[in-house]
Amino acid sequence: MKIAICTSGGDCAGLNAAIAAAVRFAEHKYQVPLWGLKSGLNALLDPSTNLIELTSASVAGITSQGGTILYSANYGSPFRDVSDKKPIIKSMIKTARSLGITHLIVIGGEGSHGIAKELLGNGVTFIGVPKTIDNDMPGNEITIGFKSAVEIAVQSAANIKTTARSHGRFMFLEVMGRDCGSLALEVGLASEAEFILIPEKPYSLDVIISRLKTLIKSGQNYGLGIIAEGAYPLGGGQCYISSSGSSKKKKLGGAAQFLSEQIWEKEGIESRSVVLGHIQRGCPPICDDRLLAQRLGVKAVEACFNKIQSDIVLCINGNVIKAKPYASFDFKARRRVEPSDPILKLAQNFDICLGT
Repeated sequence: MKIAICTSGGDCAGLNAAIAAAVRFAEHKYQVPLWGLKSGLNALLDPSTNLIELTSASVAGITSQGGTILYSANYGSPFRDVSDKKPIIKSMIKTARSLGITHLIVIGGEGSHGIAKELLGNGVTFIGVPKTIDNDMPGNEITIGFKSAVEIAVQSAANIKTTARSHGRFMFLEVMGRDCGSLALEVGLASEAEFILIPEKPYSLDVIISRLKTLIKSGQNYGLGIIAEGAYPLGGGQCYISSSGSSKKKKLGGAAQFLSEQIWEKEGIESRSVVLGHIQRGCPPICDDRLLAQRLGVKAVEACFNKIQSDIVLCINGNVIKAKPYASFDFKARRRVEPSDPILKLAQNFDICLGT
């Protein structure tokens, strides 16, 4: 048995904590080493890829560190071109076998696990561990990295609201969240925001302007709005920006700026936009994320030694970790904020403007 571990997709707080926990547990309980696959699943696209041996000594002190000592990559799925799919899968499995990998622990989001799912049934057992600051992993109530991202965004929102009050203007803070508004929702509530805009509830510009006018009329000439990067207006679509370089590839973003400009153009109310961006990712994990990552790291190693060998994804619901078959997941169906979500209900009870 040769167990490898990798961190795939976008980085987040808590990855190193999961790695350290898995390594220490494997060494203590089973007296076996873990091997690190650098740069995520993308490493299997390179036949010259090497593994690094991980020991308790080599991971000492990393639990409190952000990022990942194994590096990561989020270039997207290598299976975009259907005609190349079979040879790419064959090549990736060949690389894994050449490295002697029998079990691969993949710490990733829905995109990374979607790639892993394509590799099933070829002699390597996959164990999935959920992580993403968007908290949009299907089958999970919480993922590694989410709570730390919330905490960083809440701290930033407090600073922005102070500036908004000082200058007498409205400010909209854009946080991550392509299709799931969990991050924006929790940050907005904790920050006492006047507006929370999420992808699940397309907003009406008229409703937002009406609320702005009401605030101003009441004597409050400042306010804070939290908007997910994937939020969009009724009848419109998500905002994209062109990246630098010759490819001119579009990237999701610009939702806060678009909204601020629309408010100014339509009503002449001054507002500003701030994009938090990758600051949400690159932070030391808070205690909750460290403990969650440690629990999942241990469970992932335990799964490798189960008598029934199968490809599974670890899922946490109601603070209980259970294993579900990889094959049962549709990773394209991301978790979203449901109308019955208690956090959403709380925002409605506080009469926070959700744009509808």
